[in-house]
Amino acid sequence: MAGLPAGRFDRRVTIQRRAAKENLDGRTRGEFAPVAGLTNISCAYREISLREIALGNGVQPGIEAEMRLRDCAAARTVTIADRAVIAGQGFDIVGVGLPDARTGQIIIMLRRVKG
Repeated sequence: MAGLPAGRFDRRVTIQRRAAKENLDGRTRGEFAPVAGLTNISCAYREISLREIALGNGVQPGIEAEMRLRDCAAARTVTIADRAVIAGQGFDIVGVGLPDARTGQIIIMLRRVKG
């Protein structure tokens, strides 16, 4: 995949996580709520091109966008169970890369929330 231009952390993102809440049937699943330390932080965002989708969807279907966060302790807690909100648009997190020591970034793959 093509990278992002250096210094393009021009978007703001809020990471949301489900609150643990036990239901009557014993399952724990609450509503998404913002995560402390990961609210309104800067990120680099780009949509995946149709060519990249055609080439890569055989490997992992459903990826529509890429987001990069600066590596920090809070960013390392992001998982595929979380959700990202960028400019009011919700995204499911499909994949989270390991922190890159060279660039100081974490690459996160996203899919738009339907509905």
